[in-house]
Amino acid sequence: MFIQVCLYFYCKCLWRCLKFVVRKLTGRCELQRICYNTKPGAARTMKIGN
Repeated sequence: MFIQVCLYFYCKCLWRCLKFVVRKLTGRCELQRICYNTKPGAARTMKIGN
């Protein structure tokens, strides 16, 4: 039960806060950070999928 509560807190609250902070620091959304400095093509697509 305790583990489920911790996982819920991490997934719902902490993870979103971390994503928000990283977005504000870098000025890019998650997809833009993944694709940054990657040429268009299969390599970029594979990078997004993983």
